[in-house]
Formats: sequence, structure tokens, C-alpha cells
Amino acid sequence: GIVCIAHKHDESPEQALVFAAAGQFSAWANQFLGRVTPEAELLRIVQQSLSAQGHIIETPLSALYFSSDQVDQRDYVVVVKCEQPLTEFEIDLLQIFGENINAGFSNVALHNRLSELAYQDRVTGLHNKNWFLKQLDGLTSAERQNTKLLMLYVEDLSYSEVLLGVQFGRTLMTHLAAHLKACFVKAIDVVLYERDTLLLLVYDNKDYQREELEHVLHPQLNIDGAVHTIDLTGTILKLSDLPPHQSSSQVLGIAKSFLEQTKHRNVDFGLFDSTEMEGMQERYELMKKMRCALADEQIFIHLQPKIDLDNGALQGFEVLVRWRDEEGNIIPPDRFVPLAETSGLIDKLDDYVTRRACEAIKTLRTLGIEVPLSVNVAGSEISRSDFVARFEATLKEMGISTKEIEIEVTETQLIEVMRTASGCLDRLGELGVRVSIDDFGAGYSSLSYLSMLNASVLKIDRQFIARMTQSSQDQQIVKMIIELGHLLKMEVIAEGIETEEQYQVLQQLGCDAGQGYFIGRPMPLEAVQEWLSHHQGNA
Repeated sequence: GIVCIAHKHDESPEQALVFAAAGQFSAWANQFLGRVTPEAELLRIVQQSLSAQGHIIETPLSALYFSSDQVDQRDYVVVVKCEQPLTEFEIDLLQIFGENINAGFSNVALHNRLSELAYQDRVTGLHNKNWFLKQLDGLTSAERQNTKLLMLYVEDLSYSEVLLGVQFGRTLMTHLAAHLKACFVKAIDVVLYERDTLLLLVYDNKDYQREELEHVLHPQLNIDGAVHTIDLTGTILKLSDLPPHQSSSQVLGIAKSFLEQTKHRNVDFGLFDSTEMEGMQERYELMKKMRCALADEQIFIHLQPKIDLDNGALQGFEVLVRWRDEEGNIIPPDRFVPLAETSGLIDKLDDYVTRRACEAIKTLRTLGIEVPLSVNVAGSEISRSDFVARFEATLKEMGISTKEIEIEVTETQLIEVMRTASGCLDRLGELGVRVSIDDFGAGYSSLSYLSMLNASVLKIDRQFIARMTQSSQDQQIVKMIIELGHLLKMEVIAEGIETEEQYQVLQQLGCDAGQGYFIGRPMPLEAVQEWLSHHQGNA
């Protein structure tokens, strides 16, 4: 019989792994040497070979020694049992065989080590993206039919690492990987796709629903004696729902894009299907068109007036972005603005709109209309450390003062980036740029953040304005927001005023200013003077 043993330098011979065995030793395969109760003579010759770091040729047992010490600090011993005494010729053959194998053994060990470096994350020991792509490439067409790709994003991992240390984050990911292996018995393995994102392939024909995955999306993990509840955002993608010609890299890109869309929708689970693929292709085509539109200046601005509700005086304009494509079709902002935010184009779009607004300010000056214009800025942009410097540089380049332009950020986006955005708002305030919290009341019950932000204006979300004349509760909410804004010494503006009744109620409630179709629709720059003349004539 033959026994093949792998031994680490810092372990005893009993802890050596039998990784292959034949003959009377066949049952020993994939077990530790200390668990198979080897005969004393076999254990002795293994210990002697490891100690001498060389071959031991005897009867009935002989040991051939191999080492990959320079690569992975391991020794290997092959024990051959032969009842008949070996002739000198057979001994010579064994020694020559051993030397030939040993010569190439370091190369084999080095190759294995390089494979580990290529396919494993060095910090956590988990498989990495390269390994995952290799696994995907190896799937047959039949295997793809029942294979699902599960991608999981760990919420607030960076915040946890700030509080508990980077090592906690690494430990968390390894514990989470072990938890997922237990949840999905048929998973190939768990892969660390990014520092805060895990992947796994699941082989089964089961259709998973959100309710079945509660223990996956919100697991409780015992880490270092403390129980931590972890919140994940997850997506499942069936490989059979994808076109068969998609490469492994494309599959991974689609999965990542779908995860980002799911996070953007503020839900914790998304199930990919063929309609998602169609939508993704449409968004991709629209994104390409938008890049060209920015370069070709197909995107333009309209201005919507804001007036003092007490005396009707013009207070300013909100800059609203519009897009007419090459075929002359108007593409709604609610289609292309969210796409810009998720595709990395929002910085270019915001800068483009700011420059068009600066040009409009200079044109209005020549008409004797000197009121500020407000531009909408994404929360992801205003939280960037270089935003204020870039914004200030643009104003200087365009010859616009900080009193002539204002910034609007939606409440929901501002909350998401509040920790990093608060400093930015402070710097904007120091420059003299007023900041409005847009769509106020559209989803957050906690108002404590208001006192922490350097904002000058509250804009009441249009849904409350639309309902306040039919609902006493909504009217009370509007009244509360107005009083709260004034208490914090903020100006309060109502959005979406569409009727005279709404206008009068807001006047009675003490709202400072308003905008909406009743006052003036969004209009091109060249229509502003005509609207203003008409408005002043009716005032």
C-alpha cells in the first residue's frame, strides 16, 4: 500500500493530513494521521523521515521525503509498504524517482501558491473575484439552467469599522461567509467580491422569495462573544435569465449594476428577471445618449419663478433641467436624472446645469432682472470633499457672485450623506451661498438633523400642498413645517401651488414664498421677461 502525507512545519506528525492513500491504507484518505491509528512502525518512519528531511529506505516500509519549504513551509512524505525485501536495483530506482520528483516539487508548490494569491483574498482567506470568474467559465450549459448568483452588500460596514476597528470588519465578513454556507448547502463557495460585498453561486431549482431570506438578509452573528444583527441588501440573478452569449465578466457586471439599482430603490432585496434585463439595456442606451447629449448641448434649462406670497414680488427662479434628444423627443427628468446618479454622470450633469444657470444669470442682468437662481445638486455630489472648491471655481470662472446662485438638495439625499455633507454646507454658508432643503417632509420622521445643518430654506414637499385643502391633517402638517422653519430662522417655500385656494391657505398660514403652475410654469429663458410683465400687471 501507499500513504501520501502533507505536514506543516509547526505541527506534530499526528496532525499531518493523509491526502491520498492506496492498497490496505485506502480508508485513511482525507484524514489526519493521528486519527487513523497507524501502526507504530509507520509512524516511526514518518517521524524519522521528517526529522532527517530525507528518504528512509527499509523493509517493509520506505519513506520518500519531499519539501516545499521555500514556498509554503510544508513537508510531504510518501510511505510505501512492500512485504518483499527491496533489491539494490529497486532501491536505486526509488531514490532516483524521489530525486526527480523532488526537483519539480518546488515548482508545483510555487504554482499552487501563485494560484492561492490569484484566487484568494489575502486578508480574509475567502475566494476572490478571479476565482469566481473561473468558476463561472467552467459551468456547462446544463449547470447554468439551475444556477443562481446571489450578491449581498453589507450595510454600514465602514461605519462599523470606524467604531469597532478594521479587524472587526474582516472578522465580520468571515463569520458572514460561514453563515451563508450554512444557509445555502448547495452553494459552491462564498466569494469576497468587494470589501463590503459577498457573492455565491447556488445550485438548485428553487425559486426564492423575500420572506424565505429573512435569516440571510438580517442575520444575527456571534462575534467575539457579542451578538451583532447585520443588515444586508441582496439580489438574486438566475443565469438562465441572461442571454447565453454573455461572458462571465458581463454577468458579474449585470449583477453589480442590479445590486446598485436595488440599493437606490431603498429596498433590501431584488429578484432579477428578463424584464430587468430589458430595462437595463434601455438604461444603458439612454446613458450612452446622455453622454452625447451633454457633449452636444442637447440638455437645456427652464426656469420656474418663486414669488413672495405676501406681496407677489419675484424672489428668484429654480433651474430645472430638460432634455430633447436628436429625434426631438423630450425625455422626462425623472428618467435621466436618477440614471445620472447611479451611472456616475451626475457630477457632469450638475456642473453642466450650474454653468447654464450662470449664463442665464448674466442674461437676466442685461434685462434688469437681478434675482438669485437655485440649482439642484445631488446628495452624492455635495458630500464630496472637493465639491465646494469646484463650485466656487465655476462661479469665479463664469463671473457670478455667491449671492446670485443658490443650491437645493432633497431631504432624502441629504439625510443619506449628512455626516459628510454637514461640513460642506458650513463652507457654502461661509461663502454666502444659500442652501435649500428640497421636498421637505417626504419620508423622514426625525427632525433632529435640522439644527445640525447649515441650511437657509425649507421647501415643503408638493404632496402636502396638493392634499392640504382636502385634508385637515395635511394642512396641520404644512402649518407645523412653516412654524418649525420660522422657529429655526429659515425661510419656508411651498412647492406645487396649482390653485388659488392653495395660494390663499398658504398666505393665511404665514408661508413666505411659493412656486407652482398657478404662479408660473417652467419656462425657457427667453420667456421670462414676458411672464414677468404679465405677472406684474396682474399683481
